[in-house]
Amino acid sequence: MTKVDEMLLMAYVDGEVDAATAREIETQLAREPETQAHVTRMREQSALLRAAFAPVGQEIVPDGLRRAAMGAPMPRQAAAGGRRFAMP
Repeated sequence: MTKVDEMLLMAYVDGEVDAATAREIETQLAREPETQAHVTRMREQSALLRAAFAPVGQEIVPDGLRRAAMGAPMPRQAAAGGRRFAMP
């Protein structure tokens, strides 16, 4: 395996790589203490960010934002024939 890039390390830390890739990365980490230390720092930072933003994940999403995220027209858009802004 060639040297693991930063994006792949982030995916590894987030648990987003398959088992074979994780084993390859872990093999490389065992040979490279400086990369292992970097991964440790990445995990610590990830834990801090998750803890800091955990309360936001518990907030109720406003209906308008939920509709916008799902691609539904907003009430004013529907009344204006799908246009973003209605003319008086």
